[in-house]
Amino acid sequence: MTAILTGPLAAQSAKDVATCMLRHTTATEERMMREFLVAVLLEAPLSEVEPLYVSFGTAMAEIAVTSCGIRLADLDSGKFATAAEIYGEALGEKVMVDSMARLGL
Repeated sequence: MTAILTGPLAAQSAKDVATCMLRHTTATEERMMREFLVAVLLEAPLSEVEPLYVSFGTAMAEIAVTSCGIRLADLDSGKFATAAEIYGEALGEKVMVDSMARLGL
């Protein structure tokens, strides 16, 4: 898939970056989010949750850089942090909605 957005982060809104990241999300990232949410909901120890969080964060950054025109240097910016928050909330909601739909709820 080709990148939807191009150029430095300064030229893009956080919402546009998050939308691009969602477009490029695969079943792998959805699974990672599901595993993270389950661990948190089951109140797993931090030693179990932290690696899931780090792995998901790495995957999220990879999508941003490889598919959405974000530079490595931009990953430390406040705007990318906002995009990551929007992305995480949207993906988490999608995972929950999909799970409820499988149950017929």
